[in-house]
Amino acid sequence: MTGQRFIEIVNPILEQRGIKKGAFCKAIGVSPNMYGNYRNGTKPGYEVIEATEKCLGIRFADYEKCEEEVEEKDELAELLEELRSREDMRMLFKLAKGATPDDVRQAVKIIEALRK
Repeated sequence: MTGQRFIEIVNPILEQRGIKKGAFCKAIGVSPNMYGNYRNGTKPGYEVIEATEKCLGIRFADYEKCEEEVEEKDELAELLEELRSREDMRMLFKLAKGATPDDVRQAVKIIEALRK
């Protein structure tokens, strides 16, 4: 995890819970200067990440999962918009609706061959 990502996750939690950064730094065993260094690119060590999770009752992995889900939702939204706006895409989707996975793979091969 980058220092910047660490700060992006931790700062809003501290603000929301009314925890002062100095008290938080003391609780996780780092100086306020070191905490500031995370914003500038220094990566927090495993011990700091573990202490932060314990102190705040969070799991950083949950935040990363949320980011991945947001990216997937954004991609899905783009695909749905393309399906709505392009007649050719709607036609392909309708044709593929009842297709088996093998049918879809074969159709992809044909489309890739046509593109060459």
